[in-house]
This record gives sequence, C-alpha cells and structure tokens, in this order.
Amino acid sequence: MADHSNSQNHDNQDTSYIKEKIVKKPRSKWFYVRRIFLFLVLAVVFGTAAGVAFAVTRGWMEQMNPQPEETTESFTLSRDEPTQPPTTQAPTEEETLSETQEEEEDLEEQISMAVQEALENQILTQSDLLKLERLRSDVLTLISDSFVKLIVAHEPERDLFDETVENTNETFGVVVQKTDTQIFVLTDSAMLEGAESLTAQIEDREYSAAVTGTDSLTGITLVEITVGEKETYPVSVRVAELGNSYACKLGDAVIAAGSPLGVPDSVNYGYITYLSKNVSVVDGHEMLCFTSMAAAEDGRGVLMNLQGQIIGWITEENNSGMGEVTAAIGISDLKYVIEDLLAGRDTAYLGIRGQEVNLTQAEERDLAVGFYVTEVIQGSPAYDVGIQPSDIISQIGEQEIRVSGDFQKAMDEVAANTTVTVILHTRNAMGEYVKEEIEIPFASR
Repeated sequence: MADHSNSQNHDNQDTSYIKEKIVKKPRSKWFYVRRIFLFLVLAVVFGTAAGVAFAVTRGWMEQMNPQPEETTESFTLSRDEPTQPPTTQAPTEEETLSETQEEEEDLEEQISMAVQEALENQILTQSDLLKLERLRSDVLTLISDSFVKLIVAHEPERDLFDETVENTNETFGVVVQKTDTQIFVLTDSAMLEGAESLTAQIEDREYSAAVTGTDSLTGITLVEITVGEKETYPVSVRVAELGNSYACKLGDAVIAAGSPLGVPDSVNYGYITYLSKNVSVVDGHEMLCFTSMAAAEDGRGVLMNLQGQIIGWITEENNSGMGEVTAAIGISDLKYVIEDLLAGRDTAYLGIRGQEVNLTQAEERDLAVGFYVTEVIQGSPAYDVGIQPSDIISQIGEQEIRVSGDFQKAMDEVAANTTVTVILHTRNAMGEYVKEEIEIPFASR
C-alpha cells in the first residue's frame, strides 16, 4: 500500500509541472482586408449622417440667427474649378517587371474580391431603409423653406357662355437672395411666357412679383418679390445654397425639387447614374448630371444633394427625348449667369459652339492652341464678323485660351454690349492657318 501511495504521489508531482501554452492562429490578409473594408463602409455611413445632421443644424441656426444680407450690386459667387484627372508618368520597363508592382496587383485583386464578397453578403434591413427615409425627409424639410410658389396670370379667356374665366398657372421659385424688403428667386423662363401679371405665394400670403432679368440661352429667369416694409416678413424663407456640381460622383443620392413632376411643390428621389462632362453648348461647355429618376414631360426644378445644396438645374429642354431619365445642368456651369442676373447686368453673347484644343492636341493635328469653332449661330456677333467653322480663337481680350476652362473664363470677363479684341486663326485658300486680329462687338443674351 505504501508503494502504491508513493507512486500516486510521484505521478501527481510529475503532472503538476505540465503547463499548456495556447498559440493563437495567425491572422490572414483577408482578416485585415475585411476590417479595412468595414471601416470604409462605416466611415461613409457615419460621414453621410454627420453631413446631413450638420446641414439640418446649420439651417436651424441660420433661422435662429439671421445674418445681414448683401446688396445685389455687391453680390458675387465663387467659381468652382473642374476636377482634372491626375497626371502620371509612364512606368519604365524595369518598374513594370518589378516584384513590388506584382505584389500591389495581387493586393488590389484581394481587395476587389473582398469588396465583392462584402457586397454580396450585404443585406439592408427594414430599419436601414427607415433610417434612409428619415434622412431624406429631414433634408426635404430643410430645403422646403427655399422654395416659393409663383402664380402666373395670363389674358382671361371666355367660356362657352361668354363669361370671363381666369387663366393662370403655377410654377416654382427657388430663393437665391433676400434683403429686408425683397426676395429674389430663380425660375424657368418657359413658364412665364405671355404672363400679364405675377404674384408669389409664401406662408399662405400673396406678394407682388416682377421679372428683373432673363438669360435666353439657359432659360433661367430672376424674379423679384416685393415684401413691403409694413407687411409681415415671411421669416421661414431661407436662401438656398449653391453647391459644387464638379464634386458630384456616380451613385450620389439626389433630390429633385421645385416642379420635377410638372406641378409645383413636387419632389422626386434617385441617384446620379451618369455624368456627361464638357457637353458643347453655345458659348461654352456644360456638365449634364443624369439620374435614375423618371423624367416628366414638363418637369422643371433643381437637383439637390443630401446636404441641401443645389447641384443642378432641370429644364424641359434637357429632358426632352430622355425617356425615363431626368437630366440637369451642373450648377457650377451656371453660376456666372446667376451672378449676372443678381447684379442686374447682361451676360455677353458671341454665338459659337466648339471645343478647346490644348497643346498636345494642337501638335498632333497641326492646329493652333485655342477654341476650335464647330458651329456659328446665324445672326450672332460671331456670324456678323465672318467667323467660320474650323476657325480657332486663341485669345479674347487679355485672356489667352491655352488649357481647359480658359474659354469660359474669357467669356465671363467680357461685358455685354462692348467691343473686344479677339485673336483668330483662320484657313486661307491654301488650307493653312493665318493669324489675324479682329474687333468683335459682343451682344447680350
């Protein structure tokens, strides 16, 4: 018995020295890739929520603490610069075959697979959808105070019994400036054609209104609403913020407001599905923002982001023939027109379409650097001085046209109804370009 006890004690003593060490399984690259992707998704979600919360809070603070308004004479809008693609140098043969590049390509492939896997496994719950609806509702509440209803009266009509019948229609107006006695709104020119009188409805009250300026090319009209010193000022009215349409990206959520369904106070929701940059228009270029929203035949209004900023201008002309797609002109390309309207001055008119030719393109095609004319509008100042398609304008006034955006800058600096020196390159009988200097009397549009 003693020996058995000793043996048992000896075994106990031996086992007391046995210790286990658990080694964690090393984490793979997939673990870190998924963590990074999850972090990015959360950053986007919380960033969007924070932006909306900031926009809503700022709107409330602006109503609680109104800032003094500037006069129309000193009103200016900051210009937005188009985003340029980054310039990169071509890799050398050595770099192309390097192990570092192969590793980077392998990592990109892993991240792409991780993103695809995460998206396939992503499921939106009813709670998520309700949160998105609340966000859009909050933004709509914020921007609703930036719109007023315009009542357009036309010549009265006669019915079958020869009785006089009122002939009116309604449209939207978006507030872009206000003073102690006036409110200035933008609207679509087509809705005011043939109007005999104009009134604005704000907070169930009617105010007299009048057109103060119109841009014939874009179809934008500025309307002045007279509030009057003795009347109760509509305190709910707030000035809409003009955003940067050059910063728009595919997939951005947007709200169409004003009259997108053909009736005032209508709204629509969707996403940006395509961005068409540098669309040639008379005297410049514009960016068109295409959305997933169905286009009403007579839909008009503005496109807004989830920060409550106007990023596009919707017109019937842009949406004609588009079918189920609503398109809007990027607001950044219209700021110079809006500024001119608010300042009470006309916008200069030349009357050409074309595209800019940079240094690389000029060397490849043996052309001069500048604005290549593709069309001249009949009866325009360009037509009257003899400018022809294939002519190249290299300078307007003091502004040389050498890189993208220079032509628009040059047109922006020209005052309407003034004569400006223009440097033009035109083909002679031998087909060679000849440089000449001409004087062009710019008109107003």
